[in-house]
Amino acid sequence: MRYAITNPGETVSALTKRLYEADNADARRDAEAALREANPALEGRRHVPDGLVVEVPEVEAAVPTDAAKPPTELAGAAALHTIRAAFPEIRDQVSEAVDEGVRVREQPRKVLQDRGLRALAREDEKVAKRLEALEERTNDALAEARAVRTEHKAGLRELGADLDDLLDLFG
Repeated sequence: MRYAITNPGETVSALTKRLYEADNADARRDAEAALREANPALEGRRHVPDGLVVEVPEVEAAVPTDAAKPPTELAGAAALHTIRAAFPEIRDQVSEAVDEGVRVREQPRKVLQDRGLRALAREDEKVAKRLEALEERTNDALAEARAVRTEHKAGLRELGADLDDLLDLFG
């Protein structure tokens, strides 16, 4: 038995053409019907889900192309497609977490800008020094959170591009 992995935006018709060499329209229709029958996930669809592993059944009137492979040759590519499909959600969750880290560290700055606190600091040197130290620690923590956010987002962009490159090579 042979299998293949669907491509982004691929139609069932394009998938059939990619997986089978057919001499005529009847052979192509037979191949598409066999493909749909062997893969219930294709029934009723015009476009196929990206990264779906499909069975490529034998068809009397059509010959499987090199895109149809034994399952042992598709295991790595199937795993890459699964990871790539899950990646946007992971990326969004990490981005949300680092954005929240910045928001959390911005809150104390707002508190430290309070007019009453500023007035008290002008009247009391001890309070002024403590306020200055708190502002410095708060600004340092905020700068660090912003740097982490920038590094994480750049790393996630790079990871997404690397996954795409791996899929181009192996998928």
